[in-house]
Amino acid sequence: EIYYLGEGCKVDYKNAFVWFLKAAQQGLVEAQYNTAICYADGTGVKKDLNKAFYWYQETCKKKYALGQYSLGRCYEFGLGIPQFDEMAFFWYQRSANQGYVEAMYSLASCYERGYGVEKDDNKAGHWYHKAAKLGHEASIQKSVEYKKGLLKKFKKVS
Repeated sequence: EIYYLGEGCKVDYKNAFVWFLKAAQQGLVEAQYNTAICYADGTGVKKDLNKAFYWYQETCKKKYALGQYSLGRCYEFGLGIPQFDEMAFFWYQRSANQGYVEAMYSLASCYERGYGVEKDDNKAGHWYHKAAKLGHEASIQKSVEYKKGLLKKFKKVS
């Protein structure tokens, strides 16, 4: 990370990538994630979404929440792999259950849209609320919208 961030030296993405890859090959999960990011963005190495996908998968073997979320995004948007709604949902759920707030928002969105899972407004509201409690801005707005919607439904029933 020293070369990547330029801490105490000049920023050198190519050298940073070399060291990320060496550490990733040794099994260090943070380095595996950083290697995936470099491949995904083309930072210090030629952009290669297939290799990014591979390294995200490696982080998932170690239950790394950020890697699980990123793998979910690969499946949702077809990055390095064909688009696969159910697998996007699966990885968002794994990451969200570990407390990763971005994954909570994505999981709520899946429930809201019926993306990779049956549409469920209650579960969408639950996950938006959970992410909102952690300060996630977009989730705060969605959580308020869901509460208002539930109140309207409740008033119509009573």
